[in-house]
Amino acid sequence: MALQTILTKPTVETYLSLAEHQGQTPGTFYGGKPVLYHHCAGADILIAHDELESHPAIVSLAKAISNGAAAHGEAGSAKAIISGVDVWVNSENLALFSNSSKSGVSIPYPAVALHALQIISDSATPDSAREALLMHISLNDTSMANADEDYQMLEISIVPAAPSDDVSAAAPEAPALDAPSTSARGGSNSRTPARILFNAVSACADLHPDPQSDDDEEGEEEDTAPGASGWITAENADQYFDEDGQFVGQQILGPGAGTVRARDEDGRDADEAEVQDGGEAFADVDAKWRRTD
Repeated sequence: MALQTILTKPTVETYLSLAEHQGQTPGTFYGGKPVLYHHCAGADILIAHDELESHPAIVSLAKAISNGAAAHGEAGSAKAIISGVDVWVNSENLALFSNSSKSGVSIPYPAVALHALQIISDSATPDSAREALLMHISLNDTSMANADEDYQMLEISIVPAAPSDDVSAAAPEAPALDAPSTSARGGSNSRTPARILFNAVSACADLHPDPQSDDDEEGEEEDTAPGASGWITAENADQYFDEDGQFVGQQILGPGAGTVRARDEDGRDADEAEVQDGGEAFADVDAKWRRTD
């Protein structure tokens, strides 16, 4: 499940359009073409110089490197820029392909530890700030890594091309991908190239939830755990903790708790009927209290 190098340039025919996917019932849920959620051409990939050789797939992606501006205006944090990269957000993986180097990288969504919107600015020209997609990518094989292993993370920023140059091969964005969000400049605009890219990556990442480990299955939270049935607030804290701050827990009931006794047609308990039929007690049945409807 690690990053993989791709040498074949993706095309629109490689994928199934989102509009076509939503407008038909699939014949099978296995196999078939991946669904293309979004495609933008000519994007810039920003990556730290010391991370260019962090993975062979990243090395093959970079061919023409130029010094970039400092992210967030921080001095001394110049990054390399990989220009002219096509970004293909599909249901199977996130594909980045460089037309100049004739190679790319496919990123599985479980390897994306974090993705968020970011403002990239040049300290020399603050007015040239652009919105980008920040991603933290795990270079470890998530299916083979363990808790004792040091995870190696790669940080990249994807800066989509300007709106006039942005080429989207996918159909118009579905409403689910066009969730409103607040702009960093104070407005609300979910149609910027970076936000469209962010929404598409979010939708595809939701299709690949993290696998549940054996430890999670064995350590599932019980209903009696504090807060398992809802929030613990100042109003209901006495239901969970005693005066010493110790968790109260569920009250243990005695033997026979929860036992349901059957009743016969006369409304008697099974044990009562057995004693009466034996003639050992309750000779006068009418004298015994009976339930009234």
